[in-house]
Amino acid sequence: MDWMDPMDPMDPMDWMDFQAAFLQTLSIPVHSCPFPVHSRSIPWHLPLHSLQWPRTLRFPRPMSATSSFFLNTISDTLALGARLGAAARAGEVIALCGGLGSGKTHLSKGIVAGLDSPADVTSPTFTLVHEYRGGRLPVFHFDFYRMTSPEEVLALGWDEYLEAGGVCLVEWADLFPALLPAGTAWWRLRLDETGARTAQLLDSPPPPA
Repeated sequence: MDWMDPMDPMDPMDWMDFQAAFLQTLSIPVHSCPFPVHSRSIPWHLPLHSLQWPRTLRFPRPMSATSSFFLNTISDTLALGARLGAAARAGEVIALCGGLGSGKTHLSKGIVAGLDSPADVTSPTFTLVHEYRGGRLPVFHFDFYRMTSPEEVLALGWDEYLEAGGVCLVEWADLFPALLPAGTAWWRLRLDETGARTAQLLDSPPPPA
């Protein structure tokens, strides 16, 4: 498996191939592209919430199922989250799975920042759900850790949140995977015995941590 660091810029040749594929996907002629083609005009090494993107473009999604990342620092985790937030669409569900201390809440902070929200993000362990507004899309931040049954989740208005046109961000989502819709982005975060953290995008729910 190839491991990627979210703070490392792309190799120049990979960058050219990526831009060409990106333009083809968006059906944008080279002469009308809003950034110079075959150049490092998009600084991947910076947090995306600090960049000014053309509003006519959506942020590209270079990640695919089984993409994996080393998260050596909190800044790495926030930067990965910012990428996810910048790419998020209305109605998207992002599932964050992993044990205590694996980085779920810091990734959540990055996602909310990537949606241009100024909210102060904390884990909703006791309140069960937080709502963050003021950004590009509303964010509904859940924590299933203290919930004991699917019925308890549904009683929070789960189905209504899914249809509210925002982004549902769910920590400990692997406790009740059947409640999450098809198309959920499943992220597994790990903290090993050396203190190293990793994040992996999966195409299905992982076993509970």
